[in-house]
Parts: sequence; structure tokens; C-alpha cells
Amino acid sequence: MLDRDPLRIAAPKCAFTGRLLFPGDPVVREPGGALFCDEISRELHASDPPLERCLPSLAPWFGRGGELGGDRIDPVTLEVIHGALTSIWMEMQLTMTRTAYSPVFFEGEDFTVGIFDANLERVATREGFVAQMGAMRPAVRAAITQFGWDALEPGDVIVHNSSLLGTPHLPEFCMVRPVIREGRPLAVVATIAHHADVGGKAAGGMPGDSTDIHQEGVIVPPVKLFRAGEPDHEIWRILLSNTRTPRSSYGDFMAMVGSLVIGERRIDELLDRYGRETLVAAMAELQRYSERRVRACIREIPNGVYRARIEADDDGVREGSYPIELAVAVLDEDVVLDFRGSAQQAAGPINCPYVVTLAGCANAVFNLVDHTIPHNEGAFRPIHLIAPPGTIVNCDYPAPLSAGNTESHNLVAEVVIAALREAVPAAAAAPTGATTGLITGGGHHPVLDEFYAFVIWEPTGYGARLDADGYSVTTWVAPQARQFPTEVIETAQPWRVVGYELRRDSGGAGRTRGGLGVTRVYELLGEGVALNSISHYHRFAARGVEGGHDGALMEIGLVGENGVEQRATERASVVSPTKFSGVAVGPGEQIVVRLPGGGGWGDPLERSREAVVADLRAELISKEAAVEIYGLDREVADDVVARTSWELVRRAVRAARRGSGQ
Repeated sequence: MLDRDPLRIAAPKCAFTGRLLFPGDPVVREPGGALFCDEISRELHASDPPLERCLPSLAPWFGRGGELGGDRIDPVTLEVIHGALTSIWMEMQLTMTRTAYSPVFFEGEDFTVGIFDANLERVATREGFVAQMGAMRPAVRAAITQFGWDALEPGDVIVHNSSLLGTPHLPEFCMVRPVIREGRPLAVVATIAHHADVGGKAAGGMPGDSTDIHQEGVIVPPVKLFRAGEPDHEIWRILLSNTRTPRSSYGDFMAMVGSLVIGERRIDELLDRYGRETLVAAMAELQRYSERRVRACIREIPNGVYRARIEADDDGVREGSYPIELAVAVLDEDVVLDFRGSAQQAAGPINCPYVVTLAGCANAVFNLVDHTIPHNEGAFRPIHLIAPPGTIVNCDYPAPLSAGNTESHNLVAEVVIAALREAVPAAAAAPTGATTGLITGGGHHPVLDEFYAFVIWEPTGYGARLDADGYSVTTWVAPQARQFPTEVIETAQPWRVVGYELRRDSGGAGRTRGGLGVTRVYELLGEGVALNSISHYHRFAARGVEGGHDGALMEIGLVGENGVEQRATERASVVSPTKFSGVAVGPGEQIVVRLPGGGGWGDPLERSREAVVADLRAELISKEAAVEIYGLDREVADDVVARTSWELVRRAVRAARRGSGQ
């Protein structure tokens, strides 16, 4: 029997698959104390065979097929209920964005909202940050099983941020509101959202050199924030005493509460219209529908075992890279992703908890199947994960893990795509400049006369595709998240944005070109800040495919008032130029963030001359790259620049202003 108390330091994990185990899960405990989620896992762990030899033993995992259940529901009613559930999460989303206090909520939309059935299976979700989609189910399970249905009543709201129990990292709180009608559980509405500050050693969270999860913020186990609709003021005092920004944090928590209230209200309207029996049957059938469609897409991938490897630059604490090894087995309509062989958990914060690795795998698989499939629990059922505990893809307490969600998630998605590129080259893009360029920190706001904390990310470039250029200005971990407008940054923080543009030549050259990242330059106007950063790809670029060139590397520069740019390693005693915390940046100085681009595909000399000229005209590539890499005739390149260069326009404007005395 498992310990029913999720307040314990570390959640129990299956010793083979690595997944979190909760009360009620079928488990086997070996005499030595190791836990396994079933007999198959225990047997496989004992002999530790390669994945090819495991597959026959894993057969009970496979091929559920999502068949129609016994409770049939007509297709029209099913589609109407599906549309209604979608409308519910859309309204929950709008409630969050329109009532929150922090830009990370109302602009970045770094949150996910979801609706679950009484079995705690997700029925409908809105994924602001797809890294959160792997955490929704275990985080909700942890919240409900902490108390049990018998100890819950209408109006209860449970909150926690424990990455040991299912949240992606400590800044992301999971909030849950059970929907109980006539004494029986009907559904659960939930949200996971990123808060700008959760205590810990670094303002804004996300220290790039943490060595212990407790340095990354306060850990809140599942507790009732509201009891039968009434706030628990003692819990509120604890929460708000552990953040540097209590006013905005309170507003953000209440935005989450408001979204859950709206979700529950709309579910009640569905219940009144269709009744419990029809609504419950529709929730189950929607999951089976997604499962059938995902399985149908997987059947289009050739069976086989595919392998790939990727490396993290460093961990912010020690020099040296960390490999992530993957074997992917495609077996008819199931996918097994085996991370045995990956590095042991890192000393620094690049570790992934299990749910982040699951999200990275699902993210990659969902990018290879039909994008119209709803991402409810049924869509996850054909995806099976083996992530050994104690590794970089499934770290154990007290490993630091703040960057797993924002950075290493990208590496997990990349290695899955790399492994399957051999099987489906037309669907799998070249490697992406997969980082968020994340900077955090805080300081005193002279106008508001209070402490402010910030969390800012930037977009990178996707890798080129077999027959098309890679997308610019996006990222694996947050393709649906919005970028921070200059006006919002300059309002929320005493900064000036002095430059924001596509980073020229950042996409890898090729027959099809990699997507571009961006460059943003901030100037501090008020007091200085203690800056934190967590980013990969400063050592290992996104590689080109079949002769394509690599994308550019990640760079963070600090420009003093003398105009000299330095790396963090030149300014402070830090190990990594893109993973650090507490580096002082003074008033009048600038922060320069340059995002990498995606890898190119194919020989650049095979790129059409029209495409090269168009890129040069749009200043996506430099004249030097057009001539020396793409082989464009120099005279043609000179003519294009002379006729269309925005730099010439900028020079002419500056000259005109000087002449008029402006």
C-alpha cells in the first residue's frame, strides 16, 4: 500500500518507468523496497534488456484503440458538448488574462486551464505553455488525493506548487476546484500558472545556478485555499509572505480562482441542459475519440526502433555537457520513448521532473500527427514513457529543476523529432534553436515605490523543413504564448526597449533556411537589478540536416555605460554565460538578448536565387551570407542592397535630422 500522504518529501515513483505513483495505483513492491507500477515493469527492470527485447513484454500497454464504449452518444450531441467545453476553457482563459496583475499572466499567457472528469482524466485543455500539459493530470491527482473525495465539498479550492507531486517547477502553481453535485463528484476545473516570484534565492525565480530545489522558491503542498467558498486566511498569509511581490501575487492567485469559478458555473449550465448521464458519457467518448485519431496517425509511421542523442550545454554550476539518450519504438499504433542511458541528474537546475519529460515527448508527437486532434487524456494513451528516476529526465529530490520546464523540455522535444526524422522526414523539421532566452530578476520601481519582479522570454527559430523554410519567432515550449510588447515592458518595469528585431543570419543556411530568432536590447532607467538567466544553445547550435548549416548560438550581453559589451562570465564569477543568477546590472546599462535560429536543410547553393534575393531584400540574411554561403552573384547582391536596404534609409533619416538640427 502506498503512503497516502503527498506531504512526504519525495513522491514515490515506479523504479522502471519513473512515473509518479498515487494512492490507488496498481503497484508491486520488491522485497528490497523498490516500487513498480505493475508486474511487467518489475520484470523488465530486473533484466534491463534493450528496448527491442522489451517490446513483447510491454504488449499489455498497447492497442487499447479507443473503441466506442457502452454508453453511446449521438455525434451531434457529442460535437455540441465538445464545442461547449472548448468555450468553457476559452472563457476561463479570458478571465485569467483580463483580471491578472502580472505581465507573465495577462501578456505572456503562461498558464494552462483544463476540465477533468470525476476519474481525474483531462477532458478539455487550453495549453498556453505546452510544457504544462504533461503536468496537468498528476498535479490534479495530487491535489484531489491529498484530501480524498469524501473530504471535499462544493466551493473548495486546492492549491500547490510541488514539483515532487506533479507541477513542472516551483513558479507554476496548480489550482483545483472540484465540481460536486448531489453529493457525487462530477468534474474538476483546474489551472496551472507561472507566478512572477515565489521566493527563493533569486527575484523573479529561475536562478540559473541553483543546486537545490529549496533555493528555487517556497514549496507549497496541496492545501485548501478556500473552504466551502470561504478563504483560509492563514494559508493566504503563508503564501503572500513568501513572495517579494505580494500585491501582484494576490491579484494573480485571484485571477486563477476567478477562472475556476467561471469554469464551474459553465459546467453547471451544461449539466442543467444535458443531465449527468449524457455529460459523463460525452466526456468519456471525447477521450476515446482523441485516442482513436492519434493511433490512426501513428499507424502512418513505419514500425521500428529509432535512436537519437542531444546534449545540454552545461548546468550553470559545473562545466561539461549532459547527454539525453533516446530510443523510440513505433509499434503499430503505440509509441514507446525510452530514455535509459541519459545522464544522471545534474548539479544545476536543468533537470526535468517526469511530467516535463512527458510533456516534451507529447509535444513532439503531437507536432507529427494531425494538429486538429484535441489534447485530452485519450491523446496521451498511445504514448508510453520510460524515464529512469535520478536522471536528467526524471530527477529526484532535492535536485534543482527550474530550467527543466523552460529549457530542457525543448531538448526532449528535439531528441524525439531527431529520432523520428528517419521515419518521417517530410514531417520532422531540422533541429530548432530551442531555447526561451529567459531572463528574470527584480528591483525597486521608482514610480510605483514598490519591488517589482519580471519574467521575460524571447522567441527562437524553428528548423527548416524538407520543402519549406523554418518558422521564425517561436519556440517548442510556448508556441501559443504571446511575446511581451515594448509598451508593457516599459510600463511594468523602469526600462526602455531600445531595439527589437529579427536576428539577421541566425537561421541556418540551406536549400530551405532555418527560422530566425530575435534580438532585443533593454536599457535600465531606474535602479539596477540582479539579473538571472537560464538558456541553452550557447555551445551547441541547432544542427543543419543533409548539408544544411547550423543556426546561430544563444548570446546574452551586458553593455556598460562605456558601450563595451561583456558576457556574464566576464563580469561576475559565474560558470555559464547564459545560466546564472544575481549578476548586477546598473542604471544606464543595457541587457542584450540574442536568440538562436533553427538549422538549415540541404545545400545552400541549391536554394533558389529568387529566395536568396528575397531574404537579402528583407534583411533576413546579410550580403556576406548571400554571396559567400548561398553563392549569389556579388553584383546582384550589391544591387539588391543599394535598392532596398533599410540601413540606407536609416542613414538618410539620420542625416536629414542632423541637417535640420533635430
